[in-house]
Amino acid sequence: MVTGRVRVDRARGRPDIPRLEALGTQTGRVFADLLRFFAIFHRERYGWDGSPIHDAVAVARLVAPGLVTEVPYRVDVETESELTRGRTVVDLHGLRGLPPNVAVGIEIDRPRFIDLLVEAIASFP
Repeated sequence: MVTGRVRVDRARGRPDIPRLEALGTQTGRVFADLLRFFAIFHRERYGWDGSPIHDAVAVARLVAPGLVTEVPYRVDVETESELTRGRTVVDLHGLRGLPPNVAVGIEIDRPRFIDLLVEAIASFP
């Protein structure tokens, strides 16, 4: 499981956008435009510097072992509450006394992730 805390948008200045544009491909330009658009959206909506790329992070975690720092936690899905039904609940402090059952991603090697992302995008026209 990779949490929302594992965001690749923490670095200032968006150095990945010029790298994508420098590929000289339509895919690189489109991806750079999407990152730029969503960076503006997330800055205005949530105050974040950049845009999360959740799906790419989840895939990269699978293809590049060690990319995401993981910690064992107890994770359950709430099925009873009207307010939180379907929410993933992580017991960060072991308060329920149950053993960890999921390796939870808490941090990412951003430069390595961006290298993987640019390399993957470079393989498309």
